[in-house]
Amino acid sequence: MFLLQIFLAIIIGLIIVRLFLKLKKNEIGLLNFSIWLIFWLGALSVSLFPDLSSILARFLGIGRGADLIIYFSLILIFYFIFSFEVRAREIDQKIDQVVRHLALTEKEKK
Repeated sequence: MFLLQIFLAIIIGLIIVRLFLKLKKNEIGLLNFSIWLIFWLGALSVSLFPDLSSILARFLGIGRGADLIIYFSLILIFYFIFSFEVRAREIDQKIDQVVRHLALTEKEKK
C-alpha cells in the first residue's frame, strides 16, 4: 500500500501544480481554483492517511469513510453541472446577441 500512496501523492502533486499554473495564466477562476484545490488536497490527505476519511465520516455522523467520499464527490459533481449550465445559458444569450447584431447590420446593408 505504501507504493500506491507515493504514486498517488506524486500524481496529485502534479495536478495541484498544474492547477496553480492555470490560475496564474487566468485559465481558471478563483472560485473553481479554490474548489479544485480543496478537492485535491482532500484527496492527497485521504491517500496519505486512509483512516482520515473514516474519522471524519464518524465525526459527521456518516457510517463509513467511503460513503463520505461518495457524498462529497456527488456534491462536487452537481456543483460543476450547475456551473456549466449557467455558463451554457450565458453563452447562449451572447450568441443570440451576436446573431441579432449581425442580422441588423445585414439588413442595413441591403
